[in-house]
Amino acid sequence: MGGIAGIIDLQGRSLKTSRLRGMSAPVLDNEGLRRKIQASIWQDGPHGNFLPLSEDHLVVVSAARFDNKKALFSSLKIPHGDGQVISDNHLILKAYQKWGSDCVKNFSGDWSFAVWHQERQTLFLARDHFGNTGLYFYIKNEVLIFSSFLKTFLDIPGFSSPPNEEYIASLLTVFPPDGKCTIYKDIQRVPPAHYLIARGNDVHLSRYYFLENTPALSFSRDEDYVDAFEEIFGQAVTDRIKDCDTTVGITLSGGLDSSAVAVTAADSMKKEHKTLQAFTHVPFYNTNGALDKDTRFGDESFYVKKIAAKTGNIEVDWVFSKNVGPVKGLDRLLDRVPEPIFSPVNSFWIIRLLEKAKKKGVCTLLTGQMGNATISWSGNGYLAALAKTGRWFALFNELRSISIAQSSPMWHLFVSSVCLPFAPDFLYQLYSKYRRSQRSVEDYSAIHPGFIKKIRLYDMMHHRGHDPFFQPMADSRKMRYKIILPGTSPIGCFWHELGHSMGIRIWDPTLDKRVMEFCIAIPDDQYLKGGTDRRLVRRAFEGRLPCEVLWNHRKGMQAADIVHRLRHHHNEVTEYLNKIEQLDMARKCLDINKMRGVFQSISGPITPGLTFSCGAILMRGLMVGICLQRYFS
Repeated sequence: MGGIAGIIDLQGRSLKTSRLRGMSAPVLDNEGLRRKIQASIWQDGPHGNFLPLSEDHLVVVSAARFDNKKALFSSLKIPHGDGQVISDNHLILKAYQKWGSDCVKNFSGDWSFAVWHQERQTLFLARDHFGNTGLYFYIKNEVLIFSSFLKTFLDIPGFSSPPNEEYIASLLTVFPPDGKCTIYKDIQRVPPAHYLIARGNDVHLSRYYFLENTPALSFSRDEDYVDAFEEIFGQAVTDRIKDCDTTVGITLSGGLDSSAVAVTAADSMKKEHKTLQAFTHVPFYNTNGALDKDTRFGDESFYVKKIAAKTGNIEVDWVFSKNVGPVKGLDRLLDRVPEPIFSPVNSFWIIRLLEKAKKKGVCTLLTGQMGNATISWSGNGYLAALAKTGRWFALFNELRSISIAQSSPMWHLFVSSVCLPFAPDFLYQLYSKYRRSQRSVEDYSAIHPGFIKKIRLYDMMHHRGHDPFFQPMADSRKMRYKIILPGTSPIGCFWHELGHSMGIRIWDPTLDKRVMEFCIAIPDDQYLKGGTDRRLVRRAFEGRLPCEVLWNHRKGMQAADIVHRLRHHHNEVTEYLNKIEQLDMARKCLDINKMRGVFQSISGPITPGLTFSCGAILMRGLMVGICLQRYFS
């Protein structure tokens, strides 16, 4: 999927042709050069820029994939024959003409679009509920520029922006940003489930959809939840591949989420005698000692082979990233997406995987990234909720069942799942100090203590309701919102820009609006009951996934060999650390001495704690530093 872009003079003045050319905007029409134009908007497709649809004083551009076209055809009274060939721009135009700004509430899928009302001199920008799309805007001298990609702004002649200190702090401490900010202080994001209206000096950003308002859903029979889920999830997967006439790929791990997506897609493709191309990262080095073996595993190839064998039409391409340095991987990722991400430890294999997918002819790539908070939710928060509502008999039965299933003492489960969510802040902080050796955000991040004070980070966290100690809650929904970040998450922007740079459409069915609403709406006991967690997806895929995958209670870690990789590329890491240390703004926000301390410790024994520190402190700090050096120095 391509993107959209445009430049609007909010005061109605004529735009300079040189400025349009500087942005690679189309400036010619059938009559020649546009000499008196107040707005120019365009689409970036697979074959270059092209002009938008114009009708009835409205100009429309879009980058869209709609799941509910039939319903839209019916509501807009578009004949079925015409509906089969109608463009997305035309569909959006008709919807905007009928519903105005409320049209966004009627679309489902991955989409973003812009409508310019020439007569009213009004711009309308909108993004989907939670898809893999991106949309940004920048205002200077009463001129608004928007684009699906951050790269657009960096290519504007003379563009410069200071770094956004709040966003840097968010990245370093896993403190969710507010949704609008980017690492560029002057560039704002249109968050998911939002639209923007700009007219004159009035620029207003509004949220039109709240996943948090999803009403509860209850069925009379336990089996009905599985039946409904299978139908909704199956449709979400097939909607993303049904019109694909090229190779379909998937990032496949040994976990339940991507496995569920893979099996569903493979079953659908099997009817057309097609093969699903899977890509699985495999550690190149031994991961012994790097992880807690009771809860995590590093090499997922065993489970992936089982899935492929059972399904029959999945072909696996193993991604070893043998010669890709982890820090060089950060640099390569930032070359394609000029903004740091929250999990930089995975950047080296993500880029290598996408390169392999492109070489295999993949144009549509599926993921299951948000499954942990949707289709395979563990049921966290349910036991505390039982205690909160006084359902003691049900709580006792669940504790006993989990104790038997996990061979864990009931008192331990009671403390961790029931007591900790209700513990006063000071008690939980003591627990974090002695259990996890975490006394503050400085213990799990590379943030500089002086930077914390300068931006008053703790006040900012308190104001936005963020808990830096990540205390569990007695509310399953709220815990999941902390992961999903409805209305604020930047993850869709990242995948859209990265996929576009590689010429690949990246879709996540576990983020489908229908799937998310269903998974949020159903009772907690559909995820945890009788000692079985992640119960919904386990029941739905019983018989379809191998038992080894279906009942595996450990979680995979794709970069489990990070310590070995850092050792192997020691000179590369040293070089980048030295470069970052020369940058004044990096020294102000990063505790480079702490980063060097973690780096020095890789010569010692490999432990789960060291693996965590290499990812959370060293790699995350390096990514912020490299970004500052590349785009702000």
